[in-house]
Amino acid sequence: MERCIIIYKRLYVLFAIPLLAIVAIAFYLGGTPIALVTLIVLLLLGISLFRYSPKILLRWYTCRETSPVKHKGIHDMISSLASEFSIPCPKTYLFDSSVPMVFTVGNAKRQSVIISEGALEILDEGELRAVMACEAAKISIGSVPVNSFVALVAGTIISFSNAAMWMSMLAGFGQENDAAPRLARFLAMGLVSLPAALTLHLFSVNSTLRSDELAARVMADSGQLTASLCRIDNYIKLHCTEYFNPGHVNLFMVNPLRVNDLFDVYSSMFMIRPALDERVRLLEQKYENN
Repeated sequence: MERCIIIYKRLYVLFAIPLLAIVAIAFYLGGTPIALVTLIVLLLLGISLFRYSPKILLRWYTCRETSPVKHKGIHDMISSLASEFSIPCPKTYLFDSSVPMVFTVGNAKRQSVIISEGALEILDEGELRAVMACEAAKISIGSVPVNSFVALVAGTIISFSNAAMWMSMLAGFGQENDAAPRLARFLAMGLVSLPAALTLHLFSVNSTLRSDELAARVMADSGQLTASLCRIDNYIKLHCTEYFNPGHVNLFMVNPLRVNDLFDVYSSMFMIRPALDERVRLLEQKYENN
C-alpha cells in the first residue's frame, strides 16, 4: 500500500503542475468564478484521460484482442502468470510490428498486455513467457497505470513533430523519408523533445530492475529472461526500421530507439535507464549467487 502511494504521488504532481498554472491564469483573467470553473473542467478532463488512457493507447497501436481458440497458448500463459503473481488476469492484444515487443497498458481496474506479431514469430515459448512474466511483474508492482498515463501525455506532445512532417508532405515536399519532411519533423522535435523527455524522466515509474527480478523468480530457467532481452535488443540493432514514438519508451521492456544519424539525435533524450547491459549483468550475478 505504501509503495502504491509513493507511485501515485508522481501522478498527482503531473496533474498539479499544469492545473495550477492554468487555474492561476484563469483567476488573473476572469477572477474566482472563472478559476473555479476551469479547475472543475480540468479535474474532470484529467480523470477521464487517466481512466481512458489504456483504451487510447490500444487504438494508437491498432491493437486487436487475441482469440481464446486461435491463441490458446497465450491465454494459458498469461493466466498461469497471473496466478503466480496473484494479479487479476489481464487481457491480451496483438499489434502489427515485426519487432519482438511486449508491453502493458492499464488503469487501476484493468490491465492489457500487448504483444507484437514479431514477438510471436521470433521468440520461442520460453522467451515469450519470460517477457510476459516481466509485464505481469509490472502489474503486481503497480507501475502500469501511472506509466500508461505518462506515455499518453508524452506521446501526444511528441506527435506534434509528426504533424509537422505530415503537413510538409501535404504541402508537396515529398514522402516520409525525403529530406524536407524529415527536416520539418526534426525542427519540430527540437521544440517538443524537452517537455516530453522531462515528462517521462520526472513522472514515469522505473520498475525495470524490480520486474526483472520478480520475473526471474518464476522462471524454471531464469536464463531465458536474459536470452530474450538480448534477442530483442539484437533484433532492434540489426533489423528495426520502424518508427516508435519516443514518448512511449517507458512502456517498453527494451528501448527501440537508436541514434543512427543527425535526424535521430533527439532520441538520446529518451534513453531510459537502466541500460540493458546493466540489467543482464545484475540478473547473471543473481543466478551465480543462487
